[in-house]
Amino acid sequence: GAVPKQLNPLKPQFCDFAQRWGAWQQRLDTSKPLVVDVGCGEGEWCVAAAAVRGDLNFMGVDVRENVFARCAARAPANCAFLPANTA
Repeated sequence: GAVPKQLNPLKPQFCDFAQRWGAWQQRLDTSKPLVVDVGCGEGEWCVAAAAVRGDLNFMGVDVRENVFARCAARAPANCAFLPANTA
């Protein structure tokens, strides 16, 4: 079969973590503690955990935004996703 196209996580578009960081603060209640899932993949865990623990905020971080896009679209109010390279 075909070899999947590899992603270069060091491209500038994936390394602007500091610029993207502020976006979650506009979505989440910053008075709640924040749980960060680095390398969240599809984001299933973040969405499920946020649904159970409304007293916490959850943020999934992954370099591939298209991978977690489906979960991000149905995330509860205490869950956000950030496309960034944290390496």
